[in-house]
Amino acid sequence: MIEERSRLERLFGLERLQPYVAHCGDDLPAAMEMYQWNGAVAAAFWGPIGHLEVALRNTVARQLASRHLRLGRALTWLDDPCRELSPRAREVIAMARRRVRQKGKPMTEGQMISELSFGFWRFLFARRSTGLWPDLTAGFPNAPDRRRETVEEPIARLHDFRNRLAHHQRIWNRLPGARYADLMLVAGFIDAELPAWIERTSAVPALLRQSSQLRGTKRRGRCLRLLRKEWSSLDARLECAGARRLSPAEFDKHFGDLPTDGEG
Repeated sequence: MIEERSRLERLFGLERLQPYVAHCGDDLPAAMEMYQWNGAVAAAFWGPIGHLEVALRNTVARQLASRHLRLGRALTWLDDPCRELSPRAREVIAMARRRVRQKGKPMTEGQMISELSFGFWRFLFARRSTGLWPDLTAGFPNAPDRRRETVEEPIARLHDFRNRLAHHQRIWNRLPGARYADLMLVAGFIDAELPAWIERTSAVPALLRQSSQLRGTKRRGRCLRLLRKEWSSLDARLECAGARRLSPAEFDKHFGDLPTDGEG
């Protein structure tokens, strides 16, 4: 067992494995089962997040193109002739143009949009871009209100969560159930049918339910309370957006055994 532990620590890193081992009471097999489960959930998230990201960027780009045309401006909104985008946003657009050129692709708006990161779209909803919001709001017809924060807050949480996925960091203690709710919430703001379309091929709900079968998950009381607290506010907003609200029994069924300690 000592030899096996040393091998795993050498392969995956002592610092990386330590939170899993500590959470599972120094039970290495349970910790590695949890480690593999975390990887499976992270991989499963990429499909739904990818669908949302593509829908989000097309929605925002369409609204900005319409705004640009209505204001009678030259070139395209990506050229930002009136300097409304932040310096960082313009820099990201310039880098995207260079990548398109390097790939030998046509410099179309669609090609450019596909090169822009999730972070680029996320920060178009930030407070510093409030001048764009009156036009962007039309892209979210099912949002319960026209407040910028209603759309920005779940997108900001998803952006942070997506970065953790990209860097292969642990997500079991980052409320994956609540982040999945954020994803479905924003998808529903864009199109009422999109959440159901994403759900058809999503493996995330099944993996969250599977968490109840993991070993070493008894020490989860504090995190479960945090998960319930966060879910309750999202649950109310889901109901306002027209999605079906989960009963306490349904919540327990899907997320009650989620293994997390609620810490960073």
